[in-house]
This record gives sequence, C-alpha cells and structure tokens, in this order.
Amino acid sequence: MWIARRPGILPTAKATGTPAPAPPAANAPAADFAAWREQQTAWKAENVAYRQQQNAERAAAFRSLHEEQRAEWSARQAVARERNRRSRPNPLFTVLVIGLALIAGGLTTLSLKGGELEVTTAVAGLAVAVAVLALGMIVNGIRGKRAGGASGLAGLLLLPLVLFTAFPQNTHFQYTSAYFAPENESGSEFDLYVAGGRGGVVLDVEDYYDDEPARSGSFESNDIVLVVLSGSVQVHVPDDAYTVVDATAPSGGVRIDDDDNNDGFDTRGRSTSVRFNEGAAAKSQLTVHVFVLNGTITIID
Repeated sequence: MWIARRPGILPTAKATGTPAPAPPAANAPAADFAAWREQQTAWKAENVAYRQQQNAERAAAFRSLHEEQRAEWSARQAVARERNRRSRPNPLFTVLVIGLALIAGGLTTLSLKGGELEVTTAVAGLAVAVAVLALGMIVNGIRGKRAGGASGLAGLLLLPLVLFTAFPQNTHFQYTSAYFAPENESGSEFDLYVAGGRGGVVLDVEDYYDDEPARSGSFESNDIVLVVLSGSVQVHVPDDAYTVVDATAPSGGVRIDDDDNNDGFDTRGRSTSVRFNEGAAAKSQLTVHVFVLNGTITIID
C-alpha cells in the first residue's frame, strides 16, 4: 500500500552522530595503529546501532501514518454509508410510483381514439407515465431520497417519447408499413419518404403525372427518394412517363415484374437501375431512388 509522506512526520536518515576516527600518520608507532583499530571497531559498532535506531524510528513512523490514514478512510466510509442509508428510497414507494405510472399511461392510451393503438395515443400514454414518474422523483428529492428505480424506467420511456416527438408520423414519415402515393405538385421536384417497415411498404407513382405533366410546356423532371428500414417494398411505376428506378437492397434483392416478363419475376441482384418508357416521347422524367436496409424491392410496371 502506498503511503503519502507528510513533511515533518517521517524522520530523515542520517549517517551517524560521530565521525569516523582518523587514521594515524604513516610513520606513527605501532601502538597508535593498535589504538586506532580499537577506536575504529567501537565506531563501527556505534554506527550500526545508530542505523538500527534510525530504521526502527522510520518503521514506527510509517506504522503510525498508516494507522492514521486507515482511521481517516474508515471514518469517510462510515460517513458515506450513513449518507447512502439515509438517502435510500423506500422500496414500497418506488413500486407504488412505477405501478401508478404504468396504470396511468395505459389508461391514457386506451381512453384515446376508442382504444386504438396509434402513434399519437402511444405518445400521450408515454408522456403521462413519465410525468407520474417525475412527480415521484420530485417527492423523493423533497424527502432527501434518491430517485431509485423510477429514474431508470423514466429514462427508458423517454427514448421513444423523444423519438416520436422529434420525428412525428406524417404523410412522408411512417413508423411501420405504409402506402405512399405522391403526386406531382408545383415546387415538389424532390420528395423524401421514410418508413420503418416491419411489413409491406408501397410506393405508388402510377398517377404521379396528370394528362399534361409539363405545365409550362417544357420538359419536367422530378426525383422521389424512399428509405425503408426493414420489410418488402413495391414500386408501381407510371406508363405515361419516362421513369428511372434506382433500387438498392443490401441484405435482400431487387425483382422486376413488367408486361414483357410473362414467366414471373426478373431478379436483378441487390442493386440495379431500371428504365421504363425510355423510347416514349414523354414530356416528363421521374427518377425514383429506393433503399431498403433489410428486405426486398419489387418494381411493378
């Protein structure tokens, strides 16, 4: 265990309190050398004893410092345990808050639109459940308690609530299966459609152009982009406009079903670009970009 050294607590080692005896001159008599050797022996014994004393004092200082730090750490741990015990929420109160939140959210969802489960009713139910959980956490905070399990459940419910709020379901964005039938409108040269999938998604552009698609008398070009997370996708192309379909399905496949293919579907791999009515004297061009992360794309002419 590493122990921090505090100034003034641990003794500093010193060589000895008495300097070593100086040897006699080279031409001194033998008696002087004999006396010097006795002094040298006595000095060495004194030096060893001094060093042992120094080591013992240092060891005692280390033990004292270690005991002091251990006592300080134990005191801090005791304070933390007591603080944790006092701030621990009541389990029965936590269960009650979670139960009320789930019941309130469920009743809110079932009471709207005749109990039909839709995105809007689910958002309302999630909002009510989160509000009840937040109220329980506020009560715990006033009582000096931690939020407990209510905070974890609130975090889980906030994820879909934020998703549904940030990306509301509309005519261009659907969470599950969808039927998109875009029409050619002024200023709609580019349209983006997104679907979560988990079912069938249909992009019907058969009636995208009217009888006279070029309102200004010039050639008209439009782009439509469809992005699907997972599911089977059908693309119905018009028969009165030059149409280009760029289809990509990385983990599925692309199939073509047209009037010239009487034997079934024409498989085109996982990515293809198909042109329809290319030779027709059409005054319009429609480019459809379809991307399906997991699923199949069927292009129907």
